[in-house]
Amino acid sequence: MTLFQSPYIKAGGYRFYVAAQPLFLVGLIFHAVFIPLFYYLGVKELFYFNFLSVIIFSASLVLNYRGRQAPALWLAYIEVNTHAVLAVILLGWQSGFYFYLMAIAPLLFLNPKLSTYSKAITLVIPVLLMVWLHRMLLSEPPVYLFEDNILNLLNDINAVSTMIILAYLSFVYSKAVTISEARILSASIDFEIMAATDPLTDLLNRRAMHDEIKSEMDRYMVSGRPFVLALGDIDDFKAINDEHGHLNGDIVLKRVAEMLTSSFRKGDLIGRWGGEEFLILLVGANAEEAESATEKARQIIEDTKIKLGDQLSSVTITFGLCEYGAGMTIDE
Repeated sequence: MTLFQSPYIKAGGYRFYVAAQPLFLVGLIFHAVFIPLFYYLGVKELFYFNFLSVIIFSASLVLNYRGRQAPALWLAYIEVNTHAVLAVILLGWQSGFYFYLMAIAPLLFLNPKLSTYSKAITLVIPVLLMVWLHRMLLSEPPVYLFEDNILNLLNDINAVSTMIILAYLSFVYSKAVTISEARILSASIDFEIMAATDPLTDLLNRRAMHDEIKSEMDRYMVSGRPFVLALGDIDDFKAINDEHGHLNGDIVLKRVAEMLTSSFRKGDLIGRWGGEEFLILLVGANAEEAESATEKARQIIEDTKIKLGDQLSSVTITFGLCEYGAGMTIDE
């Protein structure tokens, strides 16, 4: 189990965990690097503060790993705001430490435990801090005065770091949206299949078959392609239920559905029309071809033994056929 594979994270907070954990680690490393830098520059306040920052981001890493995402986020939130204010006051606006205030927003909005209203209110603080710092430093110089080349170097480091953070969070957002869209599409397809499928036999249900017949009638009007409807009814099905029970009756329905599916062409559509009735839509077939196909299926079903309880039984089915003609209704 690594730092990025926590056993404590529940599904609802996984996205925030994945996004925040690398950022907390980067924050720890960056502040550790700043310690010798500010020691070299002689900025003792930031030298000592970055020791505290390393401790804070270490704590955020551990808390986030253990599923305590709220305190992990608030520790990092307080550190970023405080560090940015302190660094800008000490080194000036040109140092670019205010950039980090911009990276707070996307991380906050990834937290599922905060309401949108709470997130918006929380973002007011870094916005006001940026405005206040900018106005204050227009009238007052920073505590430490450095040459432009040093300040420009700090500004470049902070600008690039912030852009990397924002790019990473944008990637997380993009990936999350892609995954969500794929799940929604998959769920939509599953619901469509469920809505069109008979749950016992996995064949098309009556409504789906009705739609398919209507579509085939429309195609006939355009292309003249023939089709035949075959309605099959299992013989003496009530007697099967009475003698063997409804569970075995369901077994018969499922086995007949399997045999029908394997008997007809892949392009033909098969549905459960009623209790023991099956409707087959034979696409591109005339009455003679349909009669031959249904007789083959009827014979296969009659010759196949189905195990009902402790005995093997034969089941027969009777078909009625109708080739579609212009102007006919589905009922006809």
